[in-house]
Parts: sequence; C-alpha cells; structure tokens
Amino acid sequence: MILAVEDNASDLILLRLALEHYAPPERFQSVTDGEQAMRLLSQLAAAGSLPDTVVLDLHLPRVDGYTVLTQIRSNSLFNSVAVLVYTSSDSDVDRKLALDRGADAYFSKPCDLAAYRRLPGAIEEARQHRSERLSANSRRGGRTQN
Repeated sequence: MILAVEDNASDLILLRLALEHYAPPERFQSVTDGEQAMRLLSQLAAAGSLPDTVVLDLHLPRVDGYTVLTQIRSNSLFNSVAVLVYTSSDSDVDRKLALDRGADAYFSKPCDLAAYRRLPGAIEEARQHRSERLSANSRRGGRTQN
C-alpha cells in the first residue's frame, strides 16, 4: 500500500494518475497534513497493515514533512516503511536534509505530465533503499539506522 501525504489537491490528482497502473485504488490512501499522516500510520501499525511506502510532501499544514519524516524514522514500528519525499523543492539543501533525516528517495514534482512516469521508478528506488538499510541493520545485530 502507498500512503500519500499531500495537501495540494491538483498534485494529489497528478500523483494518483501517475500511479494508477502501479498501485490500484485499494492500495492507495491519502491524507492532507502531517498530523493526519502520523495518526493514520499509528492506526495502521496497530492493525498490522502498514503501507510499503509513504510519499511525503515537505510543505504541509499542521505538521511539516520534515517533522513527519523524523517521527517515522524515530519509531521502530515504521522501520520497514519506505519514505519517498515528493516535493516542489529541487533545492540541494532540502534534498540533503530529507535524506539525512532518513528519506529513502527524493522526487521533485515535475513540471510536465510525461515526467510523472518516472514516479513508480522512484518509489521502487525508495523501497529498495529501505530494504538494503533493513538488511544492513540485521547484519549489525538489529541496531537501527535511518
């Protein structure tokens, strides 16, 4: 399952369209702010049905994406969840900060529809990165690493 955390309705529509063949509607959920994201992730963890991937905007109301990312990475319940930062910022500073805080991949929102076709590949990259980190952690005896 993919959880999209995006407050812009137009961007959410484009995201959904880009993923329609990759993630069917029943495997796609969305919320519009960071507070809702953390609440839903906690509920999903309690139900044993965490998403494979969180597609996370950085600029969100209530609780921003950086804070959500930090909260996800600081809670061992979410260790297996890949996080793809999906944002309008193409700043190297934002990219470095997101990756330093534990994002598995970074995807700048494209300006044209054709570029959205790269989004499933970015999600796969995030999932692969998360899987490699989990494998590395298990080889080190379970010590967590972003």
